Amino acid sequence: MKTVVLTLVFFIGSGMLIAAQNSNSGTASVNSQKSKTVQTIHGCLTKSGNTYIILGGAPMRQYRVIGGDLAALRGKENHTVEITGPVGQVKSGASPNGDYGPASTTGVGYDTIVAQRVKQLYPNCGIG
Repeated sequence: MKTVVLTLVFFIGSGMLIAAQNSNSGTASVNSQKSKTVQTIHGCLTKSGNTYIILGGAPMRQYRVIGGDLAALRGKENHTVEITGPVGQVKSGASPNGDYGPASTTGVGYDTIVAQRVKQLYPNCGIG
């Protein structure tokens, strides 16, 4: 009987410890950023508010330009550009219970790029 009680206490205690670790690490990693690799993205540059966005890559993705040489992007909206820099991904701003944090606009994560080098390829985003 004593062995059964000790075994039961052990499993309940282990389960509580694992649950506590998962709830703590879940909120910390919700807004974390994956490791970044340097890539070159070719695509159409647009601007929404104060945020530059490039639609390009293979497969086609939308990248928010989150830093770097933003001055080099000025005046190149609706042009085809090449941006080289660290690419990452920001996970959803939603907490595990579905609430959004102050920096989150949607519950969807997004790709990011830091503009280390910018080159205009074409004066428009159309083909031809």
